[in-house]
Amino acid sequence: MKGSLARLVELGPHVGAAKQVKEFSSELRKNALAVEVAVFIRKGESVSASETLGRSSPTYLAKLKQLREDFEQAETVLAEWSITMTKIDSYRSMLAMERETMHAGIAGGDY
Repeated sequence: MKGSLARLVELGPHVGAAKQVKEFSSELRKNALAVEVAVFIRKGESVSASETLGRSSPTYLAKLKQLREDFEQAETVLAEWSITMTKIDSYRSMLAMERETMHAGIAGGDY
């Protein structure tokens, strides 16, 4: 249980950031595309051509890759947080059952 509690303390600062990454992932992808599209519009391309060029831009693809990696890392942190919380809940439940068994034995219960 101590290990799980220590892990929660380690993960704590990262959970908030992970939730933000997950929540704003879609907006960040849209903003990255908008930046690239604007570059091509300023160069005189049509909106539809600019979107196509923006989606194939190396800068956009690199940003998209980074956003994907950030999202995966956020998912990993949140999953590990959830697993650790489940472990702690299980430990607490086992301790409660043990106390109940000990109390019943002391009180003369017939478990």
